[in-house]
Amino acid sequence: MSVNPERLQYLLNQNAERKCSKEEMQELYQYIAAATDDDLYPQFDEQFDKTVDTNEVTDVDWEFMLQSILAEKQDEKQLAPVRSLWLKRIAVAASVLLALSFGIYFLLQNKPEQQQKLVENKTDKDVKAPGINKASITLIDGTIVSLDSLTNGVLAQQSNTKLVKLADGRIAYENESGELTGELQYNTLHNPRGSKVIDMLLSDGSHVWLNAGSSVTYPVAFVGKERNIKIEGEAYFEVVKNPSKPFIVNIADKAEVEVLGTHFNINSYSDEPILKTTLIEGRVKIRKGENYVFLNPGQQAIIANEQSNNIVIENDIDIDEVLAWKNGLFNFNGQDIEAIMRDISRWYNIEVSFEGKINKEPYSGIVSRNSNISQVLKIIEAGGVKFTFKENKIIVIQ
Repeated sequence: MSVNPERLQYLLNQNAERKCSKEEMQELYQYIAAATDDDLYPQFDEQFDKTVDTNEVTDVDWEFMLQSILAEKQDEKQLAPVRSLWLKRIAVAASVLLALSFGIYFLLQNKPEQQQKLVENKTDKDVKAPGINKASITLIDGTIVSLDSLTNGVLAQQSNTKLVKLADGRIAYENESGELTGELQYNTLHNPRGSKVIDMLLSDGSHVWLNAGSSVTYPVAFVGKERNIKIEGEAYFEVVKNPSKPFIVNIADKAEVEVLGTHFNINSYSDEPILKTTLIEGRVKIRKGENYVFLNPGQQAIIANEQSNNIVIENDIDIDEVLAWKNGLFNFNGQDIEAIMRDISRWYNIEVSFEGKINKEPYSGIVSRNSNISQVLKIIEAGGVKFTFKENKIIVIQ
């Protein structure tokens, strides 16, 4: 996107005077993401001063802006450095908006020399974000197919269904004959800790994304009156509608989600204290024992106790936070340090321990999942947490 200085100046003026429409604000964010010319930064600086000096920064959706920047650059290994002056201005806004939060305004990565200094001072070695997908599929006969070492094309033939690795890296099941008779035959896709997110097309066309440290077991072909699968960990689903054949997800043998066709996210990691199902689109039915609830878009069902069938519904859920993992982000919105470190531990496949009294204070922040672990820890340190790194273990000191 080319930057038009006159248009940019207009948008900055509109923002400073709190007159930006939603469309103009989005356009402004896009200009900020695209700006590289040195002569544009004084404009940002001057207009940002007008906003900060009056403490009227709450109209600026910095989270959306930074996520937009990341979205444009998510395929790059490193994000382009930003002028230190601009980062300083953003830090001022952070102090006005979220005095107790960290990181969101330092989302754009440090310059290389700053990163190296951090590594030398804080860790014995750095840990990079997952660079490849380490997922594997267990076939009907027990054969384990490692996906990262295979070229595109047909990986296996099972009955009338082909297992295919597509050019974009996705896994897909293609039924040759269209006949869906016979016994159910199951495969399991396992995505280990320290692995990139993987996505797969089931034989009915439904789309599944699997987070690190997660697995899904599913039929090679959906035979019968229901489409039954089982997950452990975290997965996002876009289910193809079929009113005559409901799609049922068994969540780690703890609960069930029944849908006809919809988009939803399930977080069921065994080390998390609660099980969460969040509906993005459509309608789903959550069942735990004899109890059940229906969810509407934007709602989340929470099951907090394995011994109880109680299901709690939360409204007005932050969907961006729920789907951050799928979109290449850590989004620590109101989470305590233990929850944050569980997420980091799974993504980087690293052990975490705590020293001292664990602080339950909530934090907020956003950072790219493409960042090295040192960069993530540096951001969290702004909230008053200290870390040491020894023998592939992070020690949290509070």
